Amino acid sequence: MKSIIKSSLIKLKGQKVVANFLNLSIIQVSNVVLMSVLYPIITLKIGIEEFGIFIFANTFSNLAATLINYGTNQSGIRDIAENIDNKTKQSNVFNEIISIRFLIFIAYIIFLVGLSFIQIRYFNYIIWALPLVIAEVLNPLFFFTGIEKLKTYNLANLISKVLSLILIVLLIQSKQDTILVNLILGSCSCFVFAYLLFTILKEKYFSFKIPALIDIRKIAVDNFHLTINNASVQLQQSIMIFVLAKIHVPIILGAYSLCDKVIWCIRMLIISISMAIYPKSVQIFAEGNVAWQQYKSLFRKLITISFFSLSVGIFIFSDLIILILSGTANEIASNFLKMMALVPTIAALNSLNIIELLIKKENTTLSKTAIVLAAFAFLITWVITSFLPTKWFGIYTFTIEITALIIYEYLIKKSEKRWRSQ
Repeated sequence: MKSIIKSSLIKLKGQKVVANFLNLSIIQVSNVVLMSVLYPIITLKIGIEEFGIFIFANTFSNLAATLINYGTNQSGIRDIAENIDNKTKQSNVFNEIISIRFLIFIAYIIFLVGLSFIQIRYFNYIIWALPLVIAEVLNPLFFFTGIEKLKTYNLANLISKVLSLILIVLLIQSKQDTILVNLILGSCSCFVFAYLLFTILKEKYFSFKIPALIDIRKIAVDNFHLTINNASVQLQQSIMIFVLAKIHVPIILGAYSLCDKVIWCIRMLIISISMAIYPKSVQIFAEGNVAWQQYKSLFRKLITISFFSLSVGIFIFSDLIILILSGTANEIASNFLKMMALVPTIAALNSLNIIELLIKKENTTLSKTAIVLAAFAFLITWVITSFLPTKWFGIYTFTIEITALIIYEYLIKKSEKRWRSQ
């Protein structure tokens, strides 16, 4: 194993992907560390039951943010990187992305107005979490990643999280203040992202102009399948929380939500790895199948070793993790986390498969697969919550992730045959 790691690191040395990964990892590590500090504080102040409600509103807003992002984190990185020396085209890409996000946000506001006429449990928590959604409209991560300069973004992101932590410590005193937590998190992100947008416009000498309708239409069509895929993936991860919020007592929702957030933090790290290797993967793939297979094999080995070790650690120390995060022992949450322990390893392998399908421009295949998986998620959620004891609810995430891995592996093998025959 040592020789594999050593050989892999030697091959990676000197590649810009290492710098990209380190920069993106700083973002996610700061998120993970600060949230690891924040979650115990929140849980101690509001209790694990209210924590579940806070996570429900947070998850709902993240799903809305995924739709508002409209796949621009993926397409935006590519488009900015491809026009690295063309400021006019970069400006056009920037304007188109911000504009389409704003238009979808307006549609979301209209949706919330309509939703207000229906009796939705915890609806007021969703309303107070609106700044989380606004933050996604303003989030310029795609731009800083595309130009491969993330130091400014890292610092701003860190300031946002630290400010959130300070305000929550000062302002959240009891479970009656639960509704303010997402408001604080979203407002701090909005503040720093607005500053970063101003910085981009000032330093890059961009002028914000509303794009022509034909340009908006083009990005709407081009990113449709990406958006369906991203929203379906988000829904796969969220549907259990939505169902538990509807049909179960808050303590079960709280225990499951706490474990789900542990896995979410690791998913953020996986995303940082994916975003770091994505630009380089596009270049390697263009060099030919042999170079691509070697590159893919390298990262597959590293990811498998790294995340399987992490999965083992989660399983062994699940009781301690829950104790640290919640401030109290919780057998239900510990059991849920044990069942989810292998999810990071499987999710990391899935991320490599998705990168390959993206590079091959299999966007339609990705969106269809995501829809199938979302439908399966609804089915398996119904089966688990209807027929299994509460203690088995944690098996949901593992079931979805392993099913996704099987499907994506099949699709990769199928695509390899097709590409070799061309």
